[in-house]
Amino acid sequence: KKYLTHVKSMHTDLNLPFIATESPMIQHIIQGIKCFHGKKDRKPKQPITLPVLIDILAHFQPEAKPGHLAVYAACCIAFSGLLHCGEFTAKSADKIFLPAFQLSQASVQFLSSFDEASYAILFLPTSKTDPFQKDISICLAAALGRPTCSITVLKALIPNGTVPDIMLPLFLSLDDLSKSITCAFFISTIHKAFTSASYDPTLFVEHSFQQDGASAVAVAECSDHEIQMLGH
Repeated sequence: KKYLTHVKSMHTDLNLPFIATESPMIQHIIQGIKCFHGKKDRKPKQPITLPVLIDILAHFQPEAKPGHLAVYAACCIAFSGLLHCGEFTAKSADKIFLPAFQLSQASVQFLSSFDEASYAILFLPTSKTDPFQKDISICLAAALGRPTCSITVLKALIPNGTVPDIMLPLFLSLDDLSKSITCAFFISTIHKAFTSASYDPTLFVEHSFQQDGASAVAVAECSDHEIQMLGH
């Protein structure tokens, strides 16, 4: 069924007719597969809402524990920019940092200036909805005085007076400062924070930050098209 959905989507994008799924035989095959496999219990996944984010951030010590600053900042930026884990972490520790595919210090632009920035632009080098890598610009507004402020954590990652280095990852790895934090390290670290904050870490996944944005927009009674536009 998923394969047919993708094929139908491809035909729709090319403005071609697709009537295969309307065939009674295909419908019977799909129904037969459903009967054979039966219904599986799916554990509901939860979005990371603002109260949840504040709770888990309280269990990080960015000034005391190595690696906590990168994860703390990544949580704030992922929440504000509706990012999923693969868009700001490395797949594995042995991967060479490539600024064409990963966030670097040069991916951030403070406006109107570093000292008086009211917002920043995050240039996402690659995304699943940006196959030609034309860069996606994400606006991150300041929330000064709040623990979730993206501008505050970005300033902590990129000290004033330094020239942003395109070869320096935005979220530095604890083991190798020339590489970005890995997805596994990020997930394991926030899972510990979830546990410390009395949440079940298995209820949250890589897309939980994006799910919160979609949920909030749906509550605001926005259209499906507007919700889809939130993705990258």
